[in-house]
Amino acid sequence: MSTLISKFGGTSMENAETISQVADVILDNPERHVAVVSATSETTDQLIALGDGAVVGEYWEGVYDEMVKRHNSIIEELELDLDLLEHYESINKLASGIEMIG
Repeated sequence: MSTLISKFGGTSMENAETISQVADVILDNPERHVAVVSATSETTDQLIALGDGAVVGEYWEGVYDEMVKRHNSIIEELELDLDLLEHYESINKLASGIEMIG
């Protein structure tokens, strides 16, 4: 038996609709044994902007708030029982620490 590995990222992980489409693709192929997904679209850029902003003590809170809002919206639209609060708090604490030490 061969193993089919698929990787999904970028615009295929943009929002609830595209994530749902990816889930359908995965579930529609019983030969697909491994699925690798990257961060949702824009998340990597937001994390970089958040870190850059924290270093200079500017604008990172807005980036953080937008990232949390977007991810919570996706969770809600997909009707997932998922709580990312602990992860959000870790990111916030890290950015706050970076801002304090520059």
